[in-house]
Amino acid sequence: MKNNKDNFINDQLWNAAWRAATQRANIYSGNINKIEFRNNIKNDVLNFITNHKESLSEIELLNKIETLSKKFSCKGIDFKIGHSQKLLNLMLKYYWCLGWLKYIPPHCPVDRIILNAAKVKCKGKTPSWTKLNAIDEYKEIINKIRSNVNSKELSEWELMVYQKKLKI
Repeated sequence: MKNNKDNFINDQLWNAAWRAATQRANIYSGNINKIEFRNNIKNDVLNFITNHKESLSEIELLNKIETLSKKFSCKGIDFKIGHSQKLLNLMLKYYWCLGWLKYIPPHCPVDRIILNAAKVKCKGKTPSWTKLNAIDEYKEIINKIRSNVNSKELSEWELMVYQKKLKI
């Protein structure tokens, strides 16, 4: 029975993370098998997290964000760094909040709310996380968030931001 419950929770977490990572961006163009694509990326992400329940370095996370984007961007699919980071960071956040990870995730999911809360600007404007397509741009944004919020643990800071937002 535990396996059925775990599968159900994993599916619910996956669906929530997938919607959050892709709802504001049109990643599909052309005729592709969306179900096969989603299943492939889901298996990849869940395998990664399963293999990193004890620890995950920032370098490993950055490498995986970039690998996901490259691996799953192809003809008919534009899966940018912004989508990759949001999906992976959100899944890590869910697992961490449930106590399924033995570490605090190195990053938080970056989206407009977080960029605004951290007062991140690029060329005078809040950058669009859905348009991030280079890992160096993402690293720069993470560094700006860290610097602006004066926090090493972005995941813990992000939880406080969302709690405040919910009270408004």
